[in-house]
Amino acid sequence: MILVSKRYEIAGNLTNSAHCTVMCDCQNKGEVLMTTKNTNEEVIFKSRKDFRAFVAEDGNEMLEEIMGSKIQILSVSESSLGEQPDILAVANIHEKTIIECDLKQNIKTLANLLMHTAAYKAKHIIWCINQETPEAMETANMLSKFNQHEVKLYVVKCHIENNEVKLKALIKPDPNNYQKPAGKITDTKQKQNEFWQAFSGYINDKNLPIKITPAPQHWQYITIGISGVSIQLTVNTSKNNLGCELLIANNKELFKKLEVDKARIEKQLKNINLDWQALEGKKSSRIRTTLDFDITDKENLEQGFIWLIDTANRFKEVFTEYLKGEANG
Repeated sequence: MILVSKRYEIAGNLTNSAHCTVMCDCQNKGEVLMTTKNTNEEVIFKSRKDFRAFVAEDGNEMLEEIMGSKIQILSVSESSLGEQPDILAVANIHEKTIIECDLKQNIKTLANLLMHTAAYKAKHIIWCINQETPEAMETANMLSKFNQHEVKLYVVKCHIENNEVKLKALIKPDPNNYQKPAGKITDTKQKQNEFWQAFSGYINDKNLPIKITPAPQHWQYITIGISGVSIQLTVNTSKNNLGCELLIANNKELFKKLEVDKARIEKQLKNINLDWQALEGKKSSRIRTTLDFDITDKENLEQGFIWLIDTANRFKEVFTEYLKGEANG
């Protein structure tokens, strides 16, 4: 047996055309065909959903090694229609990253990648494939030579190496052709970073089940196990407030569904005043609340930390009740 991770097991021997089974926590099963060609071995997932789940759950560290930067997964799509990115992530703390997973490399997927890249103003494209095709590789290779200062393209293939499922880069940006813009951190960014550093320390000291990545930015994402939905914590130094919001990516119908239960949701949240923002003309929607707070007031930081933690917990408890059918399988 090959142990891939706690969530995935590939059972069976690595022999020519041996059939194996992939299992995850939700008991979705998909056949995997492993073929050995000299020292090169390939993995073929039965469904795109299985492949997408593997990349999101087990491929994160391998993608980080390929890119040379930290990656945080924001959402994983349950749909295969291409309306949403398969996986939406951030790299280098704040750079949006679009990840699409193809069983067999399809040139149409590249069009989706470019569409999502424009919509989310992404800086990185990762095209994960199980089997490459000459036409698509030629197009991707040509595209990778353009706009490397704006968007970086990776083509990554899944394969078996030393009895382990691995991801390897077939195409990656030439570091000699890309220079990350240099810039001095602003006073505002410095304040944001100091606040999140202190907040992270508070969370760790209290041993709370909240994970953030301190950085010079105004936001932090908290995943809640629902595709395309997350809780976002924010700081605003110009308006002197803290924010907590339910962020819904690329799903206006889901926002409308919640809006139907607006009165009940607000009653359950009791003393929290909600601002329901459909954000017309944009792909995302949000439901947020704020607290007047000066993050430079070091003596009262704990008050802000407690508010963020309590509000995020209440958001998660109440909103997930109305989003049960949307939870990832």
